[in-house]
Amino acid sequence: MSLEGIGPCAGEAFPHLRALGYVPQNDRLIFAIRSEFGIRSLEDLRRKKPALRITAGFDDGVNYMGMAAQKLMEKSGVSRPEFEQWGGRYIEWGEPAHCINEMMSGNADAIIQEAVMSTWWQDMANKIDLNYIPIEPEARDALRNELYWPSEKLPKGYLRGMNEEMEFLDFSHFLLVTTTDLKDDIAYALAWSLIERWKTLEDQYRHVPPERSAVTYPIDPKAVCRTPIPLHPGAERYFRDAKHL
Repeated sequence: MSLEGIGPCAGEAFPHLRALGYVPQNDRLIFAIRSEFGIRSLEDLRRKKPALRITAGFDDGVNYMGMAAQKLMEKSGVSRPEFEQWGGRYIEWGEPAHCINEMMSGNADAIIQEAVMSTWWQDMANKIDLNYIPIEPEARDALRNELYWPSEKLPKGYLRGMNEEMEFLDFSHFLLVTTTDLKDDIAYALAWSLIERWKTLEDQYRHVPPERSAVTYPIDPKAVCRTPIPLHPGAERYFRDAKHL
């Protein structure tokens, strides 16, 4: 979106952005509703039109989680004006933990948030009966084609109540971004350190199972260098020298 000047960057492209690689992480943007409402799909939501209180990120043009939540709903045929017209409302916060708190305290009926690997989501799923709402193919394809947003599945049983494999918007990985102004030797060194000194970072997360960790380990160098935007030439040279590309 930034490279081409679309989405939140409409009218202001940044074609000089380049990647050094990414720090891997397994995450999704999850839509979950208290099971007492009997809603298991977006089709159920559109048909029943319940006056849900949904907690999500701020829809302020800055918060990516909030923007993603609204785009997901819009492409699923539930625009914010329509949702509010049938009595629904959004409870917005800047961080996933605050949204989780709204659910745990009973102030919200549903949540659209990320950080699914965190203990916050696990605690909530263990204490509240939830129905998880997978993305529909039409919304998935529209978001991928228009904004380049990927989707990915989570396995059955990843969270309590997730009784089958489900597909959601993919919020994985921390992209390391620089610009074409960075000197090649510095970019090479940074890419080298990401891979060759990964253990220093990995050791800080080894007390957490890999599938529940905020940083995925062990690192897969061949995946880390396959970034969604072009690699910096210096970083690309390292990955080729190390035979990861």
